[in-house]
Amino acid sequence: MTYSNILKSLLSLSLIVLAFATTAQQMPPQQQVRDDFSDNEIKQFVDINKKIAPLQEAGTQKMMSAITEEKLEVQRFNQIMEAMQKQDLESAKASQDEVASFNKAVQKVQAIQQEVNNEIQEKITDEGMKIQTFTEIGMAYQQSPKVQEKINKLLAEENEDN
Repeated sequence: MTYSNILKSLLSLSLIVLAFATTAQQMPPQQQVRDDFSDNEIKQFVDINKKIAPLQEAGTQKMMSAITEEKLEVQRFNQIMEAMQKQDLESAKASQDEVASFNKAVQKVQAIQQEVNNEIQEKITDEGMKIQTFTEIGMAYQQSPKVQEKINKLLAEENEDN
């Protein structure tokens, strides 16, 4: 897996984790994303993503452990979650015990997500970037070819240096 692909995965995870705290700040998908970030902001964004990756990985492991501690496999947890989001729990064919385990796991996962989110936000601000700017760049990376090109170019240059 190339460094660019790893960063893309981390960017997606960053946005998922940050979504819980920045929902009010996020722009609806219909709006145009900002893409006029300075080279300095782009570099800072990439550097911060590298620093928060271990926090995200640790958080993911904690969430998976919380789910298995409740006697659910992660895949089964996801099936039940998907059914609940569709408001069709019957499609998951979950027993009462599974639903009870699922509910306990959800509470644990939400607490872990909040903890990880707080750590990530602290790291972002400690590095001198506003949460909103970080989120905007992440969204722009997913939606703007201009921002994708800037970030991918920076990553390619960094790979050449290593």
